[in-house]
Amino acid sequence: MTQEERMREFITMKELMEMLKVSRNTAYRYVTTWKVRIFRDGRTVRFDKEDVIKAIERKTMHF
Repeated sequence: MTQEERMREFITMKELMEMLKVSRNTAYRYVTTWKVRIFRDGRTVRFDKEDVIKAIERKTMHF
């Protein structure tokens, strides 16, 4: 993990699902469609919170 990655805030799948108010499958579909970076720590999957927020902003600007 690089210095920049250590400074970033990461969220778990559960936190992502709560943030988006969607199911696990929908959350995975969103992050793969939006090309959000995924980080694995063993079996745990984490997402870059900044990437998620930017992706949401990009999608809401198109409506």
